Amino acid sequence: MALVVALSACAGPPPREYVLRTTATVDPSATLGAASPVVQVERVVLPDYLDTRDIVTRRDREVVTSETGRWAERLSLGATRLLAASLAAHLNGVAVTSTQPIDPPVMRVAVDVLRFDVVHDGPVVLTARWTITDGTGQKSLATAQATLQESVAGTRDDAVVAAMSLALEKLANRISAGIEPNLARRN
Repeated sequence: MALVVALSACAGPPPREYVLRTTATVDPSATLGAASPVVQVERVVLPDYLDTRDIVTRRDREVVTSETGRWAERLSLGATRLLAASLAAHLNGVAVTSTQPIDPPVMRVAVDVLRFDVVHDGPVVLTARWTITDGTGQKSLATAQATLQESVAGTRDDAVVAAMSLALEKLANRISAGIEPNLARRN
């Protein structure tokens, strides 16, 4: 009995759970109608070691898991949700969804994250390749790749999460710049 009490006293508090969060907001005056174009964001593809609920940092080739924080959802789900929300804020009059829409979308966005690391005592580095296709997914409209960095204000989990969120928002800005001219061509 004494051993159980001693071991429970050594255990720290449970890890905090975090979600990626966008600072972009949808214009409240923007209205979507039945004729609004729909853009579908497919689930973001991440390397397996990142697509977990663990918050990880990297030291050279070593991946270190946070003992004090974890994702409230798989990172691929959170990244997809944030990209869809951020794109919706950038693309006025466009319905952006990360689920299968009822009517076929006019475009699909596929994102393949090649690197999304928090370098120990350094910045977040996000390298992603994305493809914008027509609604059927058969015709490529644009393909691009970018490497983005975002400073981390400290070493705590909340600072890491904030920097990762900002890096994904920067990615959404780049993607929306590829969607807008293709939407204009449709009109």
